[in-house]
Amino acid sequence: MTDIYTSTETPLPGTSALSETTAETTAEAPASNAASAADVRAWARSQGRTDVGDRGRLSRTVKEEFTKATGRPVA
Repeated sequence: MTDIYTSTETPLPGTSALSETTAETTAEAPASNAASAADVRAWARSQGRTDVGDRGRLSRTVKEEFTKATGRPVA
C-alpha cells in the first residue's frame, strides 16, 4: 500500500500547487494600479464624452482610450 503523502509519483496535470491553470489565473489578475469604473467615468466626462452613463458596462473604446491616455489598465 502506498502512502499518499510520501508518494514519489508525478501528480496528474492540473493537480500540482503551481499548475498551469494557477499561472494563467495569476497573470489575468488586475494590476494594483488598475483604474476603477468610477475613475474611467470621471476621466471620460472630463474629456467631454457624453456617452458614458452612471451605471453599466463601459465600452471597449472608452477603456482603450483611458488606458492609452493614462497608461493605467482598467479593472
